[in-house]
Amino acid sequence: MTLTKATRIIGGIIIASACVACGGGGGSSPAPVVTPVSSATPTPGAQPALVPSALNFTSTGATAIQIVSVAEAGNAGTFTATSSTCGAIATFPTAAFASSLQVTPIGPGSCTITIADTNGAHTVLPVDVTVTSVTGS
Repeated sequence: MTLTKATRIIGGIIIASACVACGGGGGSSPAPVVTPVSSATPTPGAQPALVPSALNFTSTGATAIQIVSVAEAGNAGTFTATSSTCGAIATFPTAAFASSLQVTPIGPGSCTITIADTNGAHTVLPVDVTVTSVTGS
């Protein structure tokens, strides 16, 4: 009998919890209004901020890779990187990225990478690759 009484008490608690969760079943309340907010809309006048704001390399290749962190006030969207001057100096992924860009130096020289958000706001990243050759005597 104690087991049956305990079962009824637990059953009553479950039913009471269900009624509380559904508002008790008395009347209807209006559905909440949800206003979507785009996380990809940057703050007006904002542009991507870069850390570091310039890259200086003293060697080339995979061991010299540097990472640039990119952020923009009010923008949780993606960024793209482009350059018309870095072809023989540095490489980087051209696919959209969320917050960091990997740059690999491949040859001596200076160039710039333009980093833009999806609305066209952009920042220029200067890249300088200086390779010193050591020759024996």
